[in-house]
Amino acid sequence: MDFDEILLNSVLIIILGVVVSLVIYAIFSEARKDGKRAAARSWKQDLKKIIATPKILVTAILFSALFLIFFIGIPFLPAVIIFYLIVREYYRRRGNRKNGIEHAFEI
Repeated sequence: MDFDEILLNSVLIIILGVVVSLVIYAIFSEARKDGKRAAARSWKQDLKKIIATPKILVTAILFSALFLIFFIGIPFLPAVIIFYLIVREYYRRRGNRKNGIEHAFEI
C-alpha cells in the first residue's frame, strides 16, 4: 500500500465513523428521553436535529478520529472507554453534563 491508499482508507474510516456515531447517538437520544421512547418522533428526525448541532457533529468527528488512531494501536473497546472518559470530563468541566454525548451514555 502506498501513501495515497492509506490516506484514502483513513478518510473513509473517518467518514464511516461519523455516520455510525451520529446514527447511534440519534437512537440513544430518543431512547433516553424522559425514560421512555417518544412515539411522536422517529430517530431519523432526531438525526436531522443532531446534524444541525455543531457540538455533537464535532464530537462525532473526534470520535471517528480517535477510532482511527486507536484502531491502529490498541483494541476498540479501550478506545471507546478512553473517549467516553475524555468527553465526560470535558462536559463536566463545562458544567453541561446533560448536553452532548454525555446524556446518551447516562445510566
